[in-house]
Amino acid sequence: MDMDRPSADEGRIVQDTDGDIFLIGIDRPEKRNGFTPAMLRGLAEAYTAYENDDHCRCAVVWAEGGHFTGGLDLPKVAPYLASGERLFPDGCID
Repeated sequence: MDMDRPSADEGRIVQDTDGDIFLIGIDRPEKRNGFTPAMLRGLAEAYTAYENDDHCRCAVVWAEGGHFTGGLDLPKVAPYLASGERLFPDGCID
């Protein structure tokens, strides 16, 4: 088992740079890259990191696997929506 791979249960958002390009990767191919609360937080953190990076000229969002995204993983996200709990950290881009 590759320890750097996310569990299909939670997934992850990866960040990297290639010269002056900021790369944001959606990494949960086993579940068609459906977003979990952890991934929504990771995406907000990645957008914020890009916004605060004075050296990058643009950001590219890409995805692992055969599907860009299946949207929200509703069984995981619905409890947050129902409770009104924030899905994005304070100070991060929503």
